[in-house]
Amino acid sequence: MHERYFFDVIGPGHRYIDYRGQSLGLPSDALQVAEAIALDIENSDHEWSESQVEVRVPDGAHLYTVPVRHPDLIAW
Repeated sequence: MHERYFFDVIGPGHRYIDYRGQSLGLPSDALQVAEAIALDIENSDHEWSESQVEVRVPDGAHLYTVPVRHPDLIAW
């Protein structure tokens, strides 16, 4: 069975709300997507650094929060 998950990016002074979501099989799949979104933001857009990706389900219940790290704090 698939559930719809929403991935909002929230940070100081900005907010992107996911109104479409994605249909995924397991909550752990949603966590992996959130981690991938955070990693993509870390590597491409410094304006969104120090934000977080929040995962929620259709009724608004919060499942996960994945931080978007500032590029200067990422160890290579």
